[in-house]
Formats: sequence, C-alpha cells, structure tokens
Amino acid sequence: MSKVEFKNISKRFGSFLANDDISFGISGNTVHCIVGENGAGKSTLMNILFGLMKPDSGEIIIADKPVVFSSPHEAITSKIGMVHQHFMLIDDFTVLENVILGDEPVKGLSLDLKAAKEKVDGLISQYNLDINSSEKVTDLSISMQQKVEILKLLYRDSEILIFDEPTAVLSPVEVSSFFKMITSFKESGKTVIVITHKLNEVREIADKVSVLRKGRLVYEADNVSGNIDINELSKAIIGGAELIKIRPKSNSNSMKKPLLRLVDVSLVRGKRKMLDGLSLELFNGEILGIAGVEGNGQSELADIVCGIEREFTGTVELPDERASIVPDDRLKKGMIKEFSIGENLVLKKDGNSLHRMSTLRKASEEVIAEYEVRAPGPDIKTGSLSGGNQQKVVIAREIASGRSVMIFSHPTRGVDINAEMFIHSEIVKERNKGKAILLISSDMEELLSLSDRLSVIYKGKIERTFDSNELYAESQMPEQQDHRKEMLINEIGKLMTGVSN
Repeated sequence: MSKVEFKNISKRFGSFLANDDISFGISGNTVHCIVGENGAGKSTLMNILFGLMKPDSGEIIIADKPVVFSSPHEAITSKIGMVHQHFMLIDDFTVLENVILGDEPVKGLSLDLKAAKEKVDGLISQYNLDINSSEKVTDLSISMQQKVEILKLLYRDSEILIFDEPTAVLSPVEVSSFFKMITSFKESGKTVIVITHKLNEVREIADKVSVLRKGRLVYEADNVSGNIDINELSKAIIGGAELIKIRPKSNSNSMKKPLLRLVDVSLVRGKRKMLDGLSLELFNGEILGIAGVEGNGQSELADIVCGIEREFTGTVELPDERASIVPDDRLKKGMIKEFSIGENLVLKKDGNSLHRMSTLRKASEEVIAEYEVRAPGPDIKTGSLSGGNQQKVVIAREIASGRSVMIFSHPTRGVDINAEMFIHSEIVKERNKGKAILLISSDMEELLSLSDRLSVIYKGKIERTFDSNELYAESQMPEQQDHRKEMLINEIGKLMTGVSN
C-alpha cells in the first residue's frame, strides 16, 4: 500500500509546464529517491506535497485519504516534514530554540523549556545525532546545521521525511553517517523521500527510484539489493546523452614556477585557529583539488586567495591582485537573485562604468547561448533560474574576468547531471588554456575525476598532497583500478578526519 500517491499532478508557471500529469506511489517504510536534472520538476512536486504550492490539476493521497494542503503548516500537521537545500535557521538561536520555534511547549502560562529540552535531547540520543542542543547555530558546521533541520522534523513527529539534495553539503565521511541515519529512520517506521542527482547514492540507499525529465515521469525501478542499473538510470535522466569521463592531464611541475604560492599562512578568528601554517603551490595548467571535511579551513583559504580575508600571517604570492572565485554558496555569495542575468554578469565590473540595457541584454544572450543556460529570455531575474543555470551564470562571469588563478568552491553542489558535465568540461577547458585552478569540493568523485594533484586539508593544515602518479594508474586492469581507488579513498578519508595522526 502506498503511503503517498501522486495522481495526475500538473503544475504550470506561465508557459512552462513544470509537472506534466505525474502519477506514482511511494510505499511506507521505504527510502524512495526522486532523480532528474534541474528543471525536471522534482522540487516542484515536493513543494506541492509540502504545501508550498498547489497543483493546477490532480490530487495527492496520503494513507488512502485525498489531501489538499494550502500551507506547509497543514502539511506538517499531517506529519510531513521537509529539509530544503538552503537551511531555514536563525543563526543567533541555539539548536533547541531553532527546533522548537513555532511549536513551543507550554506549562500553564509559561514556556516549558525543560520538557522541550528533554524531548530534543532524547531524539539526539535515539538517532545518534551527536549535537549539543545548547550550542548556537552560528557556531555549527554546515553538516551540523543540517542535523538541526532534521531535528525540527523529528520533534514534530513527522512520518514522511523529504530531503532535497541532502548530501550536497556533506563530506564522504559525513555521507556515510547520513546514510546510517536514513536507515534508522526507515527502521523506525518512517517514509523517506530523497531528491538527488548522485546515482551511486541511489544505488546505496534507495528501495525504489522515480526519474522525472521535462516535467514527466519517464522511468521507475526497484533497487533490490543495490542491483539497479546505473547506466540505464543515467540515460533515463539525461535522455540518452553520452556521459563524459574526464581524465586529468599528465602534468609535471618540476620545471615550472607556481602561479600561486602560500607559505606558512595562519589565520585566527576569535579564539579558533582556522589556518595553521598552511603552505601550498598551484601551477599554471593544472587543477589542484582540496579535499577535507567542511570547516577545516577551506573557506578561509579561498577568502585569502581571492582577497576577501587580509588579517592573516604568512606569505601569499599571486600574479594578479586576487584570484577569481566561484563561491561555495551561489545565492549568498555569487549573485543577486533579484538582478537579471546581464546585471549579475557585470557585478564585479568597475563601479564607474555604466552599462546600458542593450549591453546587458547582449551579454545575457551570449552567455545563454555559450553556456547553455535554460532561460525563457535574457531579462529574466537570475533567482528564477534553476540551480544549475544560476551556477553557469556565476561561472561565466568569473571566467570572463580573465584572471590566471581561479577558485571553484563546490562548483556542482546541488546541480543536475547535465549541468555537472557542462561545468566539469568548462573547468577542464580553463585548465587547458593555462589557468591555475584551485578546486575545493566535498564530492570525492568530482575531485578524483578532475584533479591533477590532490591535497587533503585538516585543521587548517595540508596533511598530504597526492600527485597524478598516486591518483591514477591507467595501465591497470579494471578490477585493480577499482581496488586501488577504494584504497585511495580510504586513505584520503583517514587524512580528512585526522585518523592518520
């Protein structure tokens, strides 16, 4: 029996049909993955389920009863909870205060914080969340903030849990812990819906998968014992387009002078040492990957290299005044969502330059064509684009800056397969033009696919740098390559968490 059933759901935004007569069911006590490229209709469908919008036609059935939600509050009352890609937390509140906000228990006329804390701490213990309910959100890492969002669902006794790209902000070690948590939710009787674009994750956690493409349901499959066909799944998502396998360039830096050089760089914020004597070199025509659990100095490293952070000690040698950067959060750091594509493209231009509407429109049209940005027109606000198309606009602007050193920080976080392939190819193109690329990512597959060298950062220090000979062995048989890759990821994981120390 289906816990959730979508019947002929359609939703239109102007001339754009986001959901086109979608029908399928989600069984109770299962993990159901919904995959598809950006703009395929996944988030729209989940927003309808969560009461953020209403369908134009069709109906949703929960536990054999038709429902119509006019707001998220009504969905929450029906035991549905959702963790969005961009968290909805108040930084200055504690974990406990964020969790109970809007649903505070009262005793008589007073707030019963003791009862609330007992319930929240009990949930933390039950699901091994390893978080302090008294800590302020502003002091938490991204992965810990995600746990706060999950606690909000559990506190409200949600039975249907929706996760939108949940592992996009997690390191490989954190992903493993997250999967264990998902399994524990299922074992406790909950129904879990995961929107994702990572097919290996589908194989690992899904009981069933549904694929949306251009607003329609195009494929469904059961994942018995992790035997789902990844190639078939990927073809369903991208409509038969061929997946590109990036191979790093064989690169010897022994006779080159580095374009970027950091020597003994340290940075203290408050009482915490964010960078601790960090040194690295980045050469022209190479991609240097930076692997690490978030919160170990990656953001601070990027801020120093692109000139945002100046209160550090040590030496930074850079040919330009600063590097260009594709930041880790496009909405907060990379664009103004109320601006048009053209306005975002000239954000970093000289403030004394006046840009006519015709110039902005032309720049928009060129980027839409060259970067395959899916937009109804050049004057559209960037915030109305899908995540992958927003990212393409940011990348186009940074590439156009012409700087010789570029930082890509989590460049494919929360984007679909087609956008990921395109972004990867653009990064490689810039590398091949002689640019020096610093690639910061929590996606191990991305790092191993693109990096010519790979450095592991832990507690603000570079623990080890792997050169191309250590990362790749093309002559080995496939079985040997798989074993070697597994051993390599295991070693990198240990370095990322300080186990090797």
